[in-house]
Amino acid sequence: MCRRAILAVVGALILNMAPAAGSPVKGHYREPVVVSEQAIDRAILNPHATYTFSETFRGNERACIIIEGDHKPVMDLRVTVKDPFNNVVAQDTAGGDFVSVIWYPPRTQAYTISITGNGNVENYLYIVVK
Repeated sequence: MCRRAILAVVGALILNMAPAAGSPVKGHYREPVVVSEQAIDRAILNPHATYTFSETFRGNERACIIIEGDHKPVMDLRVTVKDPFNNVVAQDTAGGDFVSVIWYPPRTQAYTISITGNGNVENYLYIVVK
């Protein structure tokens, strides 16, 4: 009887907990943000160019950027995250058409995310910000 009561209390506490908000201040999303049905749901990385965007992340919470290229052709992508003082806080330079970074910001602030590739053709990027 006591065991069931404890399990019921723990279960009620778990069910009443709100889900974690995540690190981006505006919540999880795909970059670029689609504002209409006609807008594309992927970023375009031109040859010998850099795709850059900024996002504010909450301090002491996991921040994550996941990037997948279109595999037409496969190219070596690189992602670098810098803080407002231009310090590199996370990067993935291993190459391939799939890169990601995870870090824990020490405080809530804006970060600049830069994606580069070595291809000679335009590449569509599918970017998830979590």
